[in-house]
Amino acid sequence: MPRRSLRVVSATVAGVALAATLAGCGQLESRRHAFPDAVYGPAPTPAVTGSAPEASGPNGPPTAAPTASPAETVDPSEPYADLTARQLLDRAATASKALTTVHTIASLRDGSETMRIDVAVDLAKKAFTGTITANGRTVEVRLRGSDAWLRGTKAYWKDAGAPDDVASRLADKYVHFPETHDGHEKFADLLGVVDPAFATADFTRPRRLPARDHRGEPVIAVEARSGADELTVLLAADRGLVPVRVGDDAGNSLEYRDQDEPVTVARPAASQVVSAEELTGDIELPGV
Repeated sequence: MPRRSLRVVSATVAGVALAATLAGCGQLESRRHAFPDAVYGPAPTPAVTGSAPEASGPNGPPTAAPTASPAETVDPSEPYADLTARQLLDRAATASKALTTVHTIASLRDGSETMRIDVAVDLAKKAFTGTITANGRTVEVRLRGSDAWLRGTKAYWKDAGAPDDVASRLADKYVHFPETHDGHEKFADLLGVVDPAFATADFTRPRRLPARDHRGEPVIAVEARSGADELTVLLAADRGLVPVRVGDDAGNSLEYRDQDEPVTVARPAASQVVSAEELTGDIELPGV
């Protein structure tokens, strides 16, 4: 999945409907919110200003010289006082790769709407189970290997526009989406957002902030940029610098909890499954 800022991830995930609009006699019509197409591309890169020298690219056109990280003043009593902000992020990236499971809670804003992702993730098996809530609707989501499932209540499906009989059929059932279903790949890309490694990659101009406590745990704070956005990453000072939170100045955040705790992503019982392939029309999976 290409690297995206929290702002773009927020708009992109929120811009994909969590449910389909069911029209007519069981017809399913996929629906997207009317967000600008621009949010589905990469975050804009801020313009380079000043008189920094330009370096020649491999084929002639000049490329902007890289910008240095801001100077840092670190209290020598703080943990890892000898490491720069970049070195802290590098250590955090290594610590993230060693994690096997995590409980991720994301709060992603788009205008006046806030979407919440709450999933337990098996990083080793590339699987997750939990819920996504957006626009007042909550749907259970599950990914295991090449299989994906969505599960909503009758009220959920009726709110999405389902006729009463169709909503009754889908109520509290797991709608199964095989790997071949359109949109499966983007749904699986949610793994890249809920993985703590998301909090450590591709940042520019990182700098240390004063150490603090977060949810009763001492953390080291690093401020950095991702595209045009400024982010603050919190790293667990007593647990090898694993990321515990990343947030931006627009109210978007990702919390990483219960790391390396047991996570089970079970395949639903066959009696509880309805195949998306059996339904007329398309259901669009949430994704990035």
